[in-house]
Amino acid sequence: YGFVNPYLFINYALSSKFDLRADFHYFATLETPVISETSLKKYLGFENDLLLVWKPGSTTRIETGISYASLTEDCEKLKKAQAGSHELTPLFFYVAFTFKPVLFTHIFK
Repeated sequence: YGFVNPYLFINYALSSKFDLRADFHYFATLETPVISETSLKKYLGFENDLLLVWKPGSTTRIETGISYASLTEDCEKLKKAQAGSHELTPLFFYVAFTFKPVLFTHIFK
C-alpha cells in the first residue's frame, strides 16, 4: 500500500550545551488498504517525540527522549501479525550516550 510519514520537528537551543527537540509524525498509506473486501482508511495515526540533548563536551552527547503514538483501529488491522491494540498507547523512554573521540590528527604539507 505504500507508507507515508511526513513529519515536522522543532529544535530549540536552551543553551550552548542543551537542546530541546519535538517531533510530530503523521502516518498514512498511499492507497486505500483493502482487507477481506473491506476498505480501510488511509490515516493510521500519529506519533510525538520529545527529546532533551546534553552536550557536555565536543566528543560527548547524551540524549534522552520519550515517544508516544496514537494509532487507529485500521492500523491494528494492517499489522495483523503483531500483538497489540489500538486502544493502548505505545509509549517508550530511552537514554542514548554517544562518544566520538578524535583518535588521530595529522596535517600533511
